[in-house]
Amino acid sequence: MSQTHNFNFARRVRQVAYPLGIIVLLGVLLAVFRPPLSSWKLWSAVAAMALLALGVAGFLLDARSPLSLDEDQVSRAGVVVPFAAAQLELRIRSGSNGPRVVEVIVWMPVARAPGKLCVRFDPSLDDFDGAIKAVVAKVSEERVEVSAVGSADVRDERREAVLRRYRPLPPPEPTAIEKALAALGKAKLVPPSQRN
Repeated sequence: MSQTHNFNFARRVRQVAYPLGIIVLLGVLLAVFRPPLSSWKLWSAVAAMALLALGVAGFLLDARSPLSLDEDQVSRAGVVVPFAAAQLELRIRSGSNGPRVVEVIVWMPVARAPGKLCVRFDPSLDDFDGAIKAVVAKVSEERVEVSAVGSADVRDERREAVLRRYRPLPPPEPTAIEKALAALGKAKLVPPSQRN
């Protein structure tokens, strides 16, 4: 069964609030101080604004390609990664409620594919937690890596705290009442009208 998840444009805009703020701030500073056209300050500010604007535009345009989860593969923007050989990386950031996942990367090892083919998604994805649960359930445990943003692989209790949230739960043990009802269901019941 195939699942398609789209990206929420408003959440994407919130994620680029800081670069957009810097672009506006530089624009206001240029408008207030009006450096001459031959000034290096003008051209360095314009270059910084252009680079930030290109990054923001690329990030926002990236939201147009949905994430597709099939039984045996994940795909996005023409990149297909089969789960049978996929590596999974969950990037986390510490928060007040414990570690939270800020980016998911499903990639093929370099030995199996030329270059590093990967599919990335972040919290701007609709049903982000559901998508993580679906991917974690399909990738084997030894190929799951949890890393903190800006540091190496996490191998302590934070890793277990993150994975515990997304692993499929085992079926619950039946209660005593459920066991008794199941035993009654196996017994042959005679309606009151047919009793002697």
